[in-house]
Amino acid sequence: MFILRLFFILLFPYLIFLQDRNFEISGHFLNSFGFLYFEDVEISSNNFYLGRSAFRVNFIKKKEFLKIDGSIDFNFLYGFYKNFFQHLNNTLKITEDSILAIDIRKLYIVLKYRFLDLYIGRQLLKFGEGYILNPLNLFSGIDFSEKTFTRVGVDAFRSKLQISNMGYLEGIFVSKVNVKKSGYVLKFISSIFGWDISFIGCYREELDWLSFGFSYKGDIVGGLYGEMLYNYAVEPTKRFYNFLVGFDYSFYQKILLRLEYAYNSFDINNFSRNEISFLPNFPFLSKHYFISQVTIFSNLIDNITFLILHEITSKKNFIIFSYKKSIFSNVELSSTLRYSNRDFFGFEFDTVCFLIDIILKF
Repeated sequence: MFILRLFFILLFPYLIFLQDRNFEISGHFLNSFGFLYFEDVEISSNNFYLGRSAFRVNFIKKKEFLKIDGSIDFNFLYGFYKNFFQHLNNTLKITEDSILAIDIRKLYIVLKYRFLDLYIGRQLLKFGEGYILNPLNLFSGIDFSEKTFTRVGVDAFRSKLQISNMGYLEGIFVSKVNVKKSGYVLKFISSIFGWDISFIGCYREELDWLSFGFSYKGDIVGGLYGEMLYNYAVEPTKRFYNFLVGFDYSFYQKILLRLEYAYNSFDINNFSRNEISFLPNFPFLSKHYFISQVTIFSNLIDNITFLILHEITSKKNFIIFSYKKSIFSNVELSSTLRYSNRDFFGFEFDTVCFLIDIILKF
């Protein structure tokens, strides 16, 4: 705890420096604790403590022709978190029982000139409309340590060109620094009759894969959305397609229902271990998935969410139940229970995880 206090004392002058430079600053302090249980006959204990103290700083500065946007996480990890993440190169050993992990979620500048915007740096690139399963999302993977399934930033150069009222065209180069393989993306986004549509073409270097896809989102009774990707490779066995269709609907602004179905046509036996990690929807590599999510807003300060990700072929499940309560305008208390069947994520055992989070926003 002493080290945590010392860290905030040292960080405070830096925040004052940003404030003096007219940066808009926000963020939160998170204190999280819980346990992880799994069944494994090769170890003596099946219960593990989960501890995390995190400080997130978001800063943004806007001018007429320039924008700077960043978000950095400072995570103090204990227990199983420490053992699981300590091999990463962004960690620093603090004590025998804790490490500090620094995660630059995003840090980029935007240069604006008339109808052209240039984005340079680490960015959150999300293509498509899927919540967890997302065939078009070829670069920014999911951070499963986050209960909200946030995406991981990638280092990229992105240009955004406005094409009159038709929409805009994006050209993206993704560095291989943090995704191992670089890639080139061309993306067109438009809105037609109230429907948002996009088309992308992507070439992933070294893998020598060429991918094409599209997404759509609009309203028919409720929200209807979907996306599809086709991957072309020189070897016929490595050609495949993926698609997702989804529907969401709000009942009396109190209950939000989300339903999604996703299909993967690839056979993982045709790919090397390295190639498997670059397949769409990784680590969800079975053929059929169904997602059902219900969020109940009982009032302005409480909500309950139940989510089930069902693997249709093998009938395995990934289940999340969470409750969140706003104690004050800037203080939240939440509890989350996760369960996953044996082999759902490639493990050899069922897992149960329970977490309690206290968040102080500023």
